[in-house]
Amino acid sequence: MSYGTKVGLLCLVGIIVGGFVAYTVGWFMAPGSYPRAERYEFDMPEEALIQIIKEVKRESPQLDPDQYPAASRLGLQDGRVDKHDHWYSIYFYDPERDEIIHTWTRSKNRQTTTFGFAGINKELRPGAWQWVNDSFWWWENTAEVERFEKRILSRIKNKASVQNDM
Repeated sequence: MSYGTKVGLLCLVGIIVGGFVAYTVGWFMAPGSYPRAERYEFDMPEEALIQIIKEVKRESPQLDPDQYPAASRLGLQDGRVDKHDHWYSIYFYDPERDEIIHTWTRSKNRQTTTFGFAGINKELRPGAWQWVNDSFWWWENTAEVERFEKRILSRIKNKASVQNDM
């Protein structure tokens, strides 16, 4: 192997290792209240998306945590903490797995809203939240995200597309 090839290979390895280190440091230092939430964009105002989510919960009462005594004891209420809060929290219940799912909406602008899948409470007790994408290795999060997308997000998207078609 020539000197030039060795230098080129060493530079390539250095770039890959440097990129991995930068990604790792950035991942651990992610700012914000929900830095690793799984995010979905909807082309509609936040209030319209909130109404759609309320309809989904009304049509599928098994998804409403208030229907289950163990879940309702946590006292989780959909809404903002106060009028200055950026996030509108929404909670769902998964009766098959006996867990609470925390989601939120946040207005991006007048016509676009971000919907976030933030965490799961598998023990139905305060402080027992497992945050989505909390694991550094993406494949450890994939099953939870796919389950959420199939059981909850798909219902919201279907209603949103019907409303957007009107």
